[in-house]
Amino acid sequence: LALVGLLVVGAVVEGCASMGSIVRTRASREFRCDLASTQVEALDEHAYRATACGHEATYVCSHQPSTFSWSGEDTVCVREAPSAQHTVVINNIASGR
Repeated sequence: LALVGLLVVGAVVEGCASMGSIVRTRASREFRCDLASTQVEALDEHAYRATACGHEATYVCSHQPSTFSWSGEDTVCVREAPSAQHTVVINNIASGR
């Protein structure tokens, strides 16, 4: 019963957290970098860019229906796949790959 209570509380806290803080926590884990070194920039109302320890990713967040939170919805942030076009910088000269 205690474990079930912890899972429900975790879902409620996650649902109440701001999108930016959810992205920051997730990026910190995915990049294996401490939370204090993880920076998040809002790109628009639902998209965020996270950078930390030499890594960068874009996350898109939305509200999803949930039976576990008091509000009836949770915030879900999904990491976008890297684009096919990458830029390589060598000796301050940028070239598309």
